[in-house]
Amino acid sequence: MKTKLAAATLCICFAATSCTSGANDPPLLDPEYVAGMPPSDGPSGLREAVDPPHVLVIGGTGDIHDTLAGHAITDLQRYWSEHYHHVSPDSFSPVTTLRSWDSTAEVTEFCGVPTSAIGGAAYCPSSHEIGWDRGALLPFVATEFGDMAIPLILAHEYGHAITTSARLLDFAAQAPFMWEQQADCFSGAYMRDVVHDNSPRFTLNTTTGLDGVLAALLAVHDVDVTSPESGHGSGFDRLAAFRDGLEGGPAQCAELSAEQLEERRVNLPTTFAHALDRGELPITHGTIELVTNSVLEKYPHPHPPGVVYNGGQPCGDGTHTPPVTYCADGHTMHIDLSELASMSTAPQPNSLFAAEVRGDFSAFSLVASRFILGIHAADHHAPDHHAADERPLEGMDAALAITCLTGAWAAAAAREDVGRIYLSPGDIDEALGVILQHPTFTSDVTGVSVPSGLARTSAFSTGFSRGQAHCELPG
Repeated sequence: MKTKLAAATLCICFAATSCTSGANDPPLLDPEYVAGMPPSDGPSGLREAVDPPHVLVIGGTGDIHDTLAGHAITDLQRYWSEHYHHVSPDSFSPVTTLRSWDSTAEVTEFCGVPTSAIGGAAYCPSSHEIGWDRGALLPFVATEFGDMAIPLILAHEYGHAITTSARLLDFAAQAPFMWEQQADCFSGAYMRDVVHDNSPRFTLNTTTGLDGVLAALLAVHDVDVTSPESGHGSGFDRLAAFRDGLEGGPAQCAELSAEQLEERRVNLPTTFAHALDRGELPITHGTIELVTNSVLEKYPHPHPPGVVYNGGQPCGDGTHTPPVTYCADGHTMHIDLSELASMSTAPQPNSLFAAEVRGDFSAFSLVASRFILGIHAADHHAPDHHAADERPLEGMDAALAITCLTGAWAAAAAREDVGRIYLSPGDIDEALGVILQHPTFTSDVTGVSVPSGLARTSAFSTGFSRGQAHCELPG
């Protein structure tokens, strides 16, 4: 974030392979359904006792990651043989040339480019080939995000192949960003098929399994977030496109337009305060006060919650959502400042890129979420309080609405419409990161949270892109 006077410290981001996002934002998701399915917590990954992959991988060693990649390509060929008619009247032509390399041990070429310069995985349009790095990328994403991150990456690359073969976009006329958005959308469409239990090779639950896939999408984003048209886009872009495919299927991805993308990302900040600014402010009493004052400008109320720095102690009724807890029994917000600062420290990239997206807005958005919850609970403590006027703040619908309202406030802060603390490039990704990593961001007044990371991030993104009018509380 930035203020009109504050300097900031360095925040580092990293991007790999080709990736990004899709069409109109959906309304707030029903917390009882994800991609048309009830939330599930079963297994995720390769099914037991499946047939060997039906593909030949040039340069492959048959190790665990090459084998998993082979299963993914085999399943993607099945998927697109069944669904290609949604994007083209022509016959489906599968990608049959596949290449594997180990970037830690060798330098070869793929599509005329040294593999050391590719960054992990790629599609070559001139030869209709897909290749991947079994030595660094695949082991890293499988360890950090789960095995389903490998099918995700290859579904994205296969998405590029579909765009090319179906002639959906003109590479010479349209920015790479459009290609990346469509590929992420197609990867979401494929994962919808897996979620619906249609894949004979993979399973994916819609809680921890899908959350890992979303975390991988968020972590792999463009280095230069101030120039979105140059490549993959932000994590916000990537999650949005993936969600389009997951919810709407491949036909929606094929209808992707630049106008839809621009409408969705109109509020994204693209400039820093000055040449040395990198968008990071310290987490202090002062900056938290700037956040709460900004929220009050967006959502004025005569009885906002008090702020107590008590190490994040539980409420009297036992409610506890550290490091920030709203306590209805005292109409106060309990903050563990040390833990809040720790969770906002940008991690150093381990090997390829940082597996978690963190920064100052991780902390500030969480504070805003709990403060907004307190504002809407304030009527319970007002002198003229009447029970008939109350809106319920318990349940997952209420939790999603509060998260949506937090996104709407973030958009106002990004536009510099409210307060004295504003958003910087990358801040929205930091908010989405904490929403995925800390489900209590999207919790109700009793501390009960929404189990689906897709529903949580979608609620925030809907508020950010479409505004407060789309965040109605139940009642």
